Amino acid sequence: MRAIQSEGYTPSEYTHLANAYNRSEFASIRRMLRHLASRTELNTRYPILKLLKAVCRRLLVNEFESIFFAYVVQTNRWNIHDEMIRR
Repeated sequence: MRAIQSEGYTPSEYTHLANAYNRSEFASIRRMLRHLASRTELNTRYPILKLLKAVCRRLLVNEFESIFFAYVVQTNRWNIHDEMIRR
């Protein structure tokens, strides 16, 4: 789907990178995110998968970074107050 561009509007570099990321890289980490989201009891109370996808899309996380991200989340047992996450 193509966005309507008004006169003088030029998409930012981030927009171009995000579009390229969504077409190629994001597909490779989607399954890992689903697995990670399903392994927490928080999944029934919060939209964990949606949050993980949003973080990865915003930060343009590649496949290698997503492995590290999953490791940190699982190691800390989803504790957002853990010292490693605070750093």
